[in-house]
Amino acid sequence: MTHASSPSPSATLTTEVTPERWAQVAGPFGLASLRITQWLDDEARPVDGAPGLWRAEGSCAVGTLSDGGAPEWVLAPGETAEAGGRVLKAHQRDGVIALRVLDPMAESRTTLTGIERFVDAPGRWVVSGRFVPSPDGATRTVQSVDGTSRSASLDGTVEIELPGGERANLVVSRDDDGFSLVFADGIARDGGHRFRFLGIGPAVDGVITLDFSGAYLPPCSFSDHYLCPMPAASNRLETAITAGERRVLRAGPIRR
Repeated sequence: MTHASSPSPSATLTTEVTPERWAQVAGPFGLASLRITQWLDDEARPVDGAPGLWRAEGSCAVGTLSDGGAPEWVLAPGETAEAGGRVLKAHQRDGVIALRVLDPMAESRTTLTGIERFVDAPGRWVVSGRFVPSPDGATRTVQSVDGTSRSASLDGTVEIELPGGERANLVVSRDDDGFSLVFADGIARDGGHRFRFLGIGPAVDGVITLDFSGAYLPPCSFSDHYLCPMPAASNRLETAITAGERRVLRAGPIRR
């Protein structure tokens, strides 16, 4: 097991982010524009910010201009349609269909002023550890920010030691680029977001390297209507990892 050198006593903050990241978050239909995620059933009803009435039919979100009218929109999960300057998008979780409305005038977007992050300290928060794959068929329970729980595959863990000496056995998930991590850490005690995401490359000779300077805020930090997974218990760290994105900056509170 290897670990990085000890962190400095204080960390410098900045609001500089890449143009690509800012567009992803703050663009007209970026992450912060999500106005609502409305779960649907077979009863047609209004959805805030969307025209007409909406219901679930099979695996699609179906919208009509009037009750009992012919379908005007039929959206499979991931499909979108534009209506009234907004984007309507079908979403599915565990077989249940929802309609999402992306609205450039959503308060979550119009109050957004920036992303605060830690200034990069090259190599300081780069940590390597042994990857331990899980047995075939292993599962774990994942809780989302809206309080729901679901079963998901348990892909494996990585054993690390952080600067300062804290040891952890982190649950990681496979993705197209290797692995990803959902973690909480000590920055939440001082105004940082309660958890963050981290993309990780593939294991090399059984070792995974985590560069926490790439830690980023989850979509639910920009809009309350995302359904982000929460960190596993083993992924809740005491150490304040002063790297990556720290918190969302706003001109004022969002009205609930």
